[in-house]
Amino acid sequence: MIRLKTLILEQEEDQFMKDLFKKRYDKYVAVIKTHNPKAIVDKFPYKISPVSSYAMFFDMFKDKRTGYDSLSAMIRGEFDAVRDKALLDQLSQRMTTSGITNQRVANGHIKIIRLDASTADTEYQPGVPDGFKEKYNALLPKVREWWLKWLNDPITIQKAVANINANKKPNEQAIDAKWLTTNVYPIYNKVLYSLEFRYYNPTTQKQDAKFKNVKFEPGALAFVTRSAPSTVFINVTIEDAGALDTLIHEVQHLLWYKYPLNPTKQLLNIFNNKSNDTITSDNVYNAELSKVATKYNIGTDTLKWWKETQKREEKSDPGYNSDPNEKMSNIQAVRNFFKLKPGQDITVEMLRPHINNGGKANTDIYWLLMGWAAAKFPDLQKFVNGINALAVNDTPNNQNIT
Repeated sequence: MIRLKTLILEQEEDQFMKDLFKKRYDKYVAVIKTHNPKAIVDKFPYKISPVSSYAMFFDMFKDKRTGYDSLSAMIRGEFDAVRDKALLDQLSQRMTTSGITNQRVANGHIKIIRLDASTADTEYQPGVPDGFKEKYNALLPKVREWWLKWLNDPITIQKAVANINANKKPNEQAIDAKWLTTNVYPIYNKVLYSLEFRYYNPTTQKQDAKFKNVKFEPGALAFVTRSAPSTVFINVTIEDAGALDTLIHEVQHLLWYKYPLNPTKQLLNIFNNKSNDTITSDNVYNAELSKVATKYNIGTDTLKWWKETQKREEKSDPGYNSDPNEKMSNIQAVRNFFKLKPGQDITVEMLRPHINNGGKANTDIYWLLMGWAAAKFPDLQKFVNGINALAVNDTPNNQNIT
């Protein structure tokens, strides 16, 4: 019920913002139709708050009432790269001042990079290594584009609808793709279009100037919190070779807080397998391990190592191994690590080498396999099948998005 109320409130807020932008868009259409570049610059909607709402404004160009199907197409059509260079510079600066990160591109026009207030870029933060912000800021548009493509892929939508309906209560109404994309996706878009990175040094920083109640995680590569619904906090003291995977992982949490695409029950069925609870003796348990080891050519000692390690991890942080939110983030990052295209599945063959080397190549693979161990090593193929049945569907992590 709380989640439903939250969705209703956010839908009302979305409708209010849409109505507001509709009025501004109608006025801007009239300006564009004058074909006066200076007026188009002067009348560009200025300093709208929140900055993420510009996404709604840009989306309205799809109605083609301006004669163009996008803001970028309008700029290319109404401005001459040479003659109107000064005006284009002014428009670019006006966007920047409004919180729209953009750049002038080779053809003399403007490319929008992201929508945010760039607070993480403008603050002075001691202890941040040279080049650290630049590295992560360059990944922000890639993370956003990755998630937008994943969410809007028809297979993702199809699986999400099927999973939500399969796990609904008897008195709950079934949903369809239209309900999902109309009621939930606008909320996701608000998160993604206002996404920002905040950098922290746990050895020198006591609090964040913007989020004073956030407690820094000294051992984390990055983390998120419900109190900062569009922010990823990044630890500058740890070098992360899989930074893109980590960011995809963390953004999943932000979206999960709004509305999980995969029901908790379904994830618990994969990572907290109750069917093995009858295993009480060491002999029976070892026999089960031997069966899995033989079938998939994995050493029994290797599986025992995973189980002992999982027990230590569980003792250190109870429940983390099987937490559905964490497992969903692990899955997303792992699929990105394997460069899977839409519709492609994680396979046993992909995971087997990582089982044998202790998951050393990737943090999310390690934790995904810890979930397998926590579930008491169900048949590996069935385990993978369960993961692939979730609403997970990705784009390659080496795609040149920018």
